[in-house]
Amino acid sequence: MSGRYVDTTGGTADDRAQSNVIGAILLIVVTIILVSFVAVYVFGVGSSLQGGTPQASFTFKNDSNTLYVTQDGGQSLQTADLDVVVTWTNASTARKTGGDVFGGASVIETGDRGTVATNASAVDTVSVVYIDPNTGDGTTLAKYTA
Repeated sequence: MSGRYVDTTGGTADDRAQSNVIGAILLIVVTIILVSFVAVYVFGVGSSLQGGTPQASFTFKNDSNTLYVTQDGGQSLQTADLDVVVTWTNASTARKTGGDVFGGASVIETGDRGTVATNASAVDTVSVVYIDPNTGDGTTLAKYTA
């Protein structure tokens, strides 16, 4: 055996240097992966968890010239976040709050029914609109056309 003596307990100075470089590279890779996960959460998944349009379904029923709206399923909704927009056959429009339509309730759930109009024959369209309390943006959840 020619050359140099190798210490089996710790290696030579050159051997240990390679371990330090590999350790530093692994540390950088782990840091990049962690930063990527945080970025995905903050810019991707995090925004969808903070709000968004709730899932709810509604049906409309004209019963003896009174138009009713019923929440058939989905999430409970704050009536303060709902507008019911009625367009009449004479092209005028009325905007009612969810609380007005659902008898002053602050929250509606599956099965809750509200009165949209007592003269349903004069109604052209009705839209149930969710107003995002954070942004003020409106999204139509349901629409009725006479």
